Amino acid sequence: MSDEPTQKIIDTKLPLTWLIGTAAVLVTSYAVLFAKVDRMVSDVALMQGMMQARDASFIQTQRDVAILQFRVDVMDRAAQSERVVKAPK
Repeated sequence: MSDEPTQKIIDTKLPLTWLIGTAAVLVTSYAVLFAKVDRMVSDVALMQGMMQARDASFIQTQRDVAILQFRVDVMDRAAQSERVVKAPK
C-alpha cells in the first residue's frame, strides 16, 4: 500500500458544520412548507363549507323571490280582471 493519507471528502471539500447547517435549513424549510400546505388545505375545506352554505342560501332566496313574484302576478291579474268586470257605464 502507499503511504498517502486517506482523504476525507467531507472534511476537506465540505466541512461537517456546513453539511449539518444545510441539512438543518432544509429540514426546517420542509417543515414550514408542510405547515403552510396543511393550513391551505384546512382553509380550502373551510371555504368549501362556506360556499355550500352560501349556495344553499342563494337557492332558497331564489325560490322565495319566485314565490313572491308568482303571488304578485296573481294579485295583479285579479286586480285587472276586477277592473274589466267593473267597467264604467
